[in-house]
Amino acid sequence: MAPRRSHRRLAILTSTRADYGLWRPLLAELERRENIAPLLLVTGTHLEERHGRTVAEIARDGRRPWREIPLGLADDTPRTATRAIAQLADALGAVFADPRMRPD
Repeated sequence: MAPRRSHRRLAILTSTRADYGLWRPLLAELERRENIAPLLLVTGTHLEERHGRTVAEIARDGRRPWREIPLGLADDTPRTATRAIAQLADALGAVFADPRMRPD
């Protein structure tokens, strides 16, 4: 039997400043717990200069992204959004398939 890890790795996806604001209090609570390790997957407008590159706000809170998934959101067209969704699905599949890094 494999040894049990002392904590659970919980993946949390944030793609905008608005949803990060909702996650912020929950992240603070999870970080206080010894048995949970929150892993931030940062994507979307957080990583876009034209949207303020708000990943800096995450850093100011003392948090580091576990993974950054850039989507190249050049514009706000439906075609770009559809491509971004496909790109994100592919990237998440790779993240969750990696047995060395897979969250619980």
